[in-house]
Amino acid sequence: MPVTQAPAHVDAPPPPPAPASAPEVASPGVGAAGAMEGDLAADRRRYGTLVASHLVVDLYPIFIVALAVSLQSNLDLTNAQRATVIALGPIVSGLCQPLFAWLGDRFDTRLFGPLGLAVGAAAISFIGFAETYAQLLALQTIGLIGTGVYHPISAAVAGRLGARALRGVRFVHSPRASALSLFFLAGMLGGFLGPIISTRLNEATGDMRWLAVMAAPGLLLAWALWVSTRRVAHREIPKFVREDHPDAARRLRQRRFHVVVLFSSNALRYTANVGTYFLFTAWAKQHFLDDKVASSRAGDLIAATTLGMCVGAVLASRVRQGSERRALVTTGLLAAPLIAAIPFLPVWGMMACACLASALYFTGIPVSVGLAHRLLPHATGMTGALLMGIGWVVSASGPIVGEHIVSLGEHGLAWAFGAMAVAVAASGLVSLLMNRELIEAVADRD
Repeated sequence: MPVTQAPAHVDAPPPPPAPASAPEVASPGVGAAGAMEGDLAADRRRYGTLVASHLVVDLYPIFIVALAVSLQSNLDLTNAQRATVIALGPIVSGLCQPLFAWLGDRFDTRLFGPLGLAVGAAAISFIGFAETYAQLLALQTIGLIGTGVYHPISAAVAGRLGARALRGVRFVHSPRASALSLFFLAGMLGGFLGPIISTRLNEATGDMRWLAVMAAPGLLLAWALWVSTRRVAHREIPKFVREDHPDAARRLRQRRFHVVVLFSSNALRYTANVGTYFLFTAWAKQHFLDDKVASSRAGDLIAATTLGMCVGAVLASRVRQGSERRALVTTGLLAAPLIAAIPFLPVWGMMACACLASALYFTGIPVSVGLAHRLLPHATGMTGALLMGIGWVVSASGPIVGEHIVSLGEHGLAWAFGAMAVAVAASGLVSLLMNRELIEAVADRD
């Protein structure tokens, strides 16, 4: 069946800017080049602070998952309550993002980045002081709202600020793409370090209340982030959204359609990612009688997947602007057979395929966010919330679908991995609905 393309008419590429006139008088030692170097150094400091803040903010949500067994023992939780605590993360964090992203775009403020980091750090670091299930849920919900609202505005700032900060760096041919990739990589490292820090601190002290010391780096970086980014623009108003621009409504609809396609692709990738995490635990339970051994083997597969996602964040920086459609299609189709093959391989082969598959499909996440920012530059916060937050909410369906398929019979596990492979392949195929000419037209010209 032929694939329906978006309308062929696209925005014309912007005319090249007029050359800037040189200053008539240059003060000794304070020429234009010196001013640019000073601005570049300041941009790099601000961008470094932003990247560090993403690493730290992504430490906190995983504390609760990593300490779920200890929390269950401390608060005498039921298995259902423990499952609720674990499942609450992507739902609360994702659902709150659109509102605060809209407010950030509407009032042109970067406040929600540092504010979200501070609230998330303070609330989640104090879960050891919860004495009841209700108190735990309250601290978790407040903290997850904080870490959730941090992401849309901060990703938008990372794209624009990082594009300036990384300009002229060797081996960086697309500053904006590289800036977003490094931003996402920092978050992945935070998610990797979070369980190690929280569990080791809890084990060493024997008292989860000591986790409160982890609020300090978050609060410190929240202040530094506010100082660094409060005056950094995260969006711009393009001509096609102005009321007097001819054909503005049609152009806006076309670009919104492309953002919806990118959201669909991201949601499918996230769903496969979370779904395979569940399937790793299901496979381990089927093959190992000892629960501790089963947990370790599933953990090895999850770690291999996380490592692959870090590689994917780096690979995303090598995708040239204007070629995102091809990259999204290719990575989805190449990752699918690797996921389908996982249950038929020995453990080392499973780990290799999990790592390689996640490197491929996760490449599409920073790529799609960067493209969405350029498609709707006046709503970068909202596009980030849609592609990251709401896409993450949809991913909660992965374990549910996986569990249902696994329960169907003897070959249920293989079928479930096959379903996740189909989701990843579909994430690539849906990208064919995007128009190549429009994607090339919104590529940065620097």
